[in-house]
Amino acid sequence: MTGSRHHAADDGSLARSTGGAAARGAMLIALAVVIGLVLLAFVLDDPATVVTAPDGTEQEAGADDSEAEAEDAGEGTVNVQEPEGTEGTEDAVITEDDDVTNIEDEVVPADPGDTRVPAEVNVLSANGTGGSGVAGAISDKVKARGYIGEASNATVTQDSVIYYREGYSADAIAIAGIVGATPEIVLPAPADIPVAQNAIDDGRLAAANVVVIIGNDGRIPVG
Repeated sequence: MTGSRHHAADDGSLARSTGGAAARGAMLIALAVVIGLVLLAFVLDDPATVVTAPDGTEQEAGADDSEAEAEDAGEGTVNVQEPEGTEGTEDAVITEDDDVTNIEDEVVPADPGDTRVPAEVNVLSANGTGGSGVAGAISDKVKARGYIGEASNATVTQDSVIYYREGYSADAIAIAGIVGATPEIVLPAPADIPVAQNAIDDGRLAAANVVVIIGNDGRIPVG
């Protein structure tokens, strides 16, 4: 009986020892799994870590995720490409030191129109110099070119001027050339032209299409 009890006690101790070893083994396996997962997570988070794929190729860990994120970010966007030859260049900036040509609007004078036949243009030459024979001399030049010429006196003035009635600007410019004047003194006729009263009374002023007033500024040469 005593031998049987010792045998039973030995069997119980052996069972308890075997159960404790199994438990410790399971704990070690679980700990190893946890450590493995931690190391695996560390490897995947490290972009410099190279992982060998099943097909034998090597790639950086996390590369697939990065490419996938880049593709997702690119959806719905428009890629703008620079024209060839403009890469790395900046927009040109014009400074005060640059040689820039200023282009101003060209002023085109109004077309005075066509001149008439001289025989259809009546020209009154009025002497405003205070001398004698001046208006007659200018009138002779005009009549020599086929114009209808009349002479009169005017209020003594310094300024020479050639007035024209409406529609006779081209003819007035032509007459300015005949008497040796420049077009700058050709102006539209005002309401009152300062000629002698007798030229107004007898209708010479009213009939004139162009009035040449000779002043003392020399802009209409005399002689």
